[in-house]
Order: sequence, then C-alpha cells, then structure tokens
Amino acid sequence: MLTADRFTSIFKALDASPWNAATGRAGKRQIGVRRGVATQLYTPDERRRRDATPWTLVQGILAPVQFLVFLVSLGLVLNYLATGEGYVAATASIIAKTCILYLIMVTGCIWEKVVWPLAFCAGLLLGRCLQHVGAGTAHGLSGGAAAWHW
Repeated sequence: MLTADRFTSIFKALDASPWNAATGRAGKRQIGVRRGVATQLYTPDERRRRDATPWTLVQGILAPVQFLVFLVSLGLVLNYLATGEGYVAATASIIAKTCILYLIMVTGCIWEKVVWPLAFCAGLLLGRCLQHVGAGTAHGLSGGAAAWHW
C-alpha cells in the first residue's frame, strides 16, 4: 500500500537536489529562519566559487532572455491558434525557444559543476542535468514534429 511514509521514502531516493528548501527537506542549506537561526543557501566556499565564475553572469543574462523568448513564442502560438495565420512565425518561435532552453540547460550544468564540483562528480547534479536535457529533447522533438507536419 502506498502510504505517505512510503511516498516520502521514494521521493527521497529519487531526489538529487542540492537545495533542501526547494524540496521541502530540513538540513543545513534550508533557506530562511529555522528555530530562530537564519540559514544560508550557500556555504562560504560555494559562494566564493559562485561569485568567481563567469557562468553566474551567463545564467543571469540567459534567464530573462529565455523568459522573453517564451512570452513572444506564447503570443505567436496563441495568435496562430486564434486566427490560423502566422504558422511559420509560431513554429520558428518554438524552435528558437527550444534552442535557448538547450543553451541555458548546458550552461546551467557547467555552472553547477563549478559551484558544486563534488556533488556533480558524485552524479547528484549530473542526473538532474541529464533530466533537463531529456526534457529539452522531448520539447525539441515536439517542435520539430510541428514544423514538419508529423
């Protein structure tokens, strides 16, 4: 029987996130206040590596660019669905959005490897990066299928 405890143990086994607060786990990296003591997301060494790498700036630039490309693509796709016009522009926007998605995933993997080198080598972050690339591939294939009328 799938109980809450069993579900929690399955989730913990599959979870590879280094951010405890994002997954609802308690631990040294939980963000916020816990029992009156403020906790930090990064250790001092991780913060130094994060601030020293140029990939932090790359991620900071790509994130809003990705969001803007998404908004433009959403508008073009909704316009096509509403009017039947602009198929090529909508399809091109899906492909552009997918390319930006791949770019931010790959640079994000590099950034994570720099900030958390031991976790990456242990496979904790590598698995998550591969999941992101797999999701991006599925998204790209759906865009390609739409472009070639499959």
